[in-house]
Amino acid sequence: MVLGAAAVAVALAIGSVAIAGTGQHGLEVGLRLTAGWAFPFLAAAYAAPALAAMRGGPLPWLPAVQGQLWRAFAAIFAVHLVLIAALVVFAGVAPLALSLLGGGLAYLLIGGIVLTSFDGFRAKLGSARVELLQRLGEHWVFAVFTFTMAGAVAEGIVAWLPPLLAAVGVYAARFVTWRRGVRSRTRAAEDSALA
Repeated sequence: MVLGAAAVAVALAIGSVAIAGTGQHGLEVGLRLTAGWAFPFLAAAYAAPALAAMRGGPLPWLPAVQGQLWRAFAAIFAVHLVLIAALVVFAGVAPLALSLLGGGLAYLLIGGIVLTSFDGFRAKLGSARVELLQRLGEHWVFAVFTFTMAGAVAEGIVAWLPPLLAAVGVYAARFVTWRRGVRSRTRAAEDSALA
């Protein structure tokens, strides 16, 4: 899955530059295409905990699949990062400070999520740190992606509207399962207090 996702991202980047040119426009087309290709992997990885909760409990295969989704997403975003660097170096486009802060932190967190999807890193960091890093990372990366899509839709790029609506749906699923978890923990605490 990871190599296939990366290969498609490379093909999209090369194709966009070959068709739209090596200037700012061509690189921005490549950025939009690779981001669009990355979104299904990110959305599936972010929605996975809600899927498990809706199914009524942990799914034994889910962590491995979620790790593969994060690795595929990271591979695509490595190509995306090369396009960003080309945009800065060759087209002279200076990124905004907010983009550097939000996107830079997102890239660091993507790296952390990918590393902690391997058992060796997971064992070295400890389960509490891994869970904190993964939760912070997945929420931050998905929020940055959603915020970027919302900004694009606000600027009139309607192609981002379906993924933005899908992101809202994923947020709704995560919220519903979080509320169910809070209610069940509250009930369990009340039941143990009465016993």
